[in-house]
Amino acid sequence: MTSVVDTSVKWFTSKMLGAPVLRGQVGSLIALLDACLVNGWGIQTATSCVVASGVCTMTFPLDHAAPVDAVVLVAGSSIADLNGEQKVTAVAPNVVKFATAASNGTSTGTITAKMAPAGFNKPFSGTNLAVYKSADVAANGHFCRVNDTNALYARVNGYENMTAISTGTGLFPTAIQLSGGMYWHKSAAASTTPVDWTIVGDGRFFAIFTSTYMGADPSYTDYVAPNLSGFGDPLKRSRAADPFNTLIIGNWDTNAYNYAAGVGLSAGNNVSRYMARAISGTGTAVPANIHAMGSIVAQDPLFDRITGQIMFSPCVVKTDSDASWRAELPGICLGESTYMEQVFASKTVFKAGSPERSYLVEYAADVTASLVNHRLIALDVTGPWPR
Repeated sequence: MTSVVDTSVKWFTSKMLGAPVLRGQVGSLIALLDACLVNGWGIQTATSCVVASGVCTMTFPLDHAAPVDAVVLVAGSSIADLNGEQKVTAVAPNVVKFATAASNGTSTGTITAKMAPAGFNKPFSGTNLAVYKSADVAANGHFCRVNDTNALYARVNGYENMTAISTGTGLFPTAIQLSGGMYWHKSAAASTTPVDWTIVGDGRFFAIFTSTYMGADPSYTDYVAPNLSGFGDPLKRSRAADPFNTLIIGNWDTNAYNYAAGVGLSAGNNVSRYMARAISGTGTAVPANIHAMGSIVAQDPLFDRITGQIMFSPCVVKTDSDASWRAELPGICLGESTYMEQVFASKTVFKAGSPERSYLVEYAADVTASLVNHRLIALDVTGPWPR
């Protein structure tokens, strides 16, 4: 049954109870992507499920992984309206609540709830190899191939079409642009040390943030300058169809693991972002830049001098030889000032705007473990993202 609120945006972090663990090990990234994009995770069977006054209260043997604003997938309820994706509105020890249109009553059956997956399929797989594709029929339908055979990083490519795990056409980036594909870094060391991560997506685009340096130095437990990698359809600006408006974000070499590249912070370095083709639809993959208003060089004060507010900027995707403003990163905004760690903690949620929306906090633009001088990346977890 459809939820009474939008559930298109899913988000997950390493801080959630029982979250999948990312390490500097072969296959670790695919296991994480499978859990968050395709299968879901953290399933529990409810001991009770009661609807009263438009609120469903599910009680479990243990605390559930889902925090407020996360989306769970409910199954097995005798009250049909409770089954399907539901957005959490409140939590308590062993309890998850969500809004519902169901009538008052007590549900029976073997009722389960897990973290709902982000809405991708896995059409092809191999040993430490995986291909992901949006399950949304409105998406461009391109493929994301992940080669997770190295402990420190995966090599990732986009394809316009694929027929098998290693067979496809329309490669982006091309072999000439970046042989072997983008680097999606997991850890700075081949070790079992867990690495902090965040994944957010709406079924057509997903972003993954990985604090890779934690793998080399476990003392950096609050390291908040993660890599940004991602794949899928950004928000197109063209009123006409743009079927090659598919973006891949990553890093360009084996040594880029501790740079938060890609969100207006290294705008001149377009070797870490590519789109399937130019907007004309001809040729092959094209480099892309991602910009935000302001820059890391000209840092704005924490509070805007004019409004007294903390300001955020959309992240603009530019391609083609004239740097055309082709798209925007969906659901991702960049704070226009530094020192934002004084206000917001990493992987927490704040509310802002009118109507009010919820934003998950990540950080970027520093390559040290120091918790100073960071720019905040605000991830819209209310949804839906504009399309």
